[in-house]
Amino acid sequence: MKPRPCTHLCSPSLDTSMSSSEAGPPGGTGAALSSSGSRPGGKCVETLSWQAAATIEPQTIAHRRPHVMASTILTAARLAVCKDTVVMREARRDEPTEQFGPYLLYECLGRGGMATVHRAKKQGIEGFERPVALKRMLPWLSADADFVKSFVREARLAAQLRHTNIAQVYDLGKVDGAYYIAMELVAGRDLREILRQAHHVCGPPPVSVAINLLFQVCDALDYAHTFKDEQGRPLGLVHRDISPANIIVGEDGIAKIVDFGVAKGTTNTLATQSGMLKGKFSYMAPEMLNGQVDARSDLFAVGIVAWEMLTARPLFSGGDDMEVLQRIATWDPPPPSSVNGAVPRDLDAWLAMALNKDPRKRFQSAAQMRAGLELVARTPQLRASAPDVAGWVAWGMAQK
Repeated sequence: MKPRPCTHLCSPSLDTSMSSSEAGPPGGTGAALSSSGSRPGGKCVETLSWQAAATIEPQTIAHRRPHVMASTILTAARLAVCKDTVVMREARRDEPTEQFGPYLLYECLGRGGMATVHRAKKQGIEGFERPVALKRMLPWLSADADFVKSFVREARLAAQLRHTNIAQVYDLGKVDGAYYIAMELVAGRDLREILRQAHHVCGPPPVSVAINLLFQVCDALDYAHTFKDEQGRPLGLVHRDISPANIIVGEDGIAKIVDFGVAKGTTNTLATQSGMLKGKFSYMAPEMLNGQVDARSDLFAVGIVAWEMLTARPLFSGGDDMEVLQRIATWDPPPPSSVNGAVPRDLDAWLAMALNKDPRKRFQSAAQMRAGLELVARTPQLRASAPDVAGWVAWGMAQK
């Protein structure tokens, strides 16, 4: 395989090692850009296919808030162009399929509306190798100068983030005109896969496990949302795509948010392209439908993920994209305790605030969101450790 010429746009150095804990007994939590859980034969799996079995009936927009319909329809039309629709995970390969600059590419971990992700190895001198998850921009986007400019700027910002619960961006570059981001490869499973298993087979994780994962997600977002540049100026980073697919639970029970390489900065960065909005429909905050995005939009998405972990059911899902957007704009979800009796009422109240459609009445920061969760989890029964998380995930995924 002949190497392709590679242009490096940024390449921060970082220790790439990950510790691995032994799995504890079922009773903890977990999830992991993951390198495990490949489906034999490279089967194609629709994004959020586990949501198809939802049992909650949506309220129709005509009876609730008719004035929202026009803007929602327009938003759906604008969003369709950038929606991630399919995830393809191939069986693990021992031999590389392609050489891409300094990287050897192996099996595909996922495909979406903007990029493909492969397990890869970076080759260096004296036999040096580093495993990574390599995200390669699709060709039609590489030809869009405005998108590329935004992609490069935001990836450079994301490469500055150093947090236990955020998958590190190692490298940004271009090979034969194709832009890529090399990210930390986490050994584990993504939360979408775990929730699919929970829905169909093993039931929701213990409340303590869900709370532990939420603590970790809040910590990551608090760090990112308040991150400052070298001059001490807040960058105003917003992830914009918090969802189970972008939360990886490592084999050690440590959760990591992935895809910060395409986050949005509100200070000295390009906004989302006109007429396009990044994110999965089922995890969008209501204000995003009108093009308004800030840190509180991420917190609304955390609330959705929390509800789904506690119930092992999808929340905002419907027969089509239009119905999903209508639900987000108009429908008030039931408390998770109505589905899972183990959920305490205090956690219901926390969820109600997290899912408030008015961002002014939501948690105003990830730190505030975490503090509220601390008040809920005051008893030992609602506390779990990372090994507890790892243990429950291992147990749950082994169930048939």
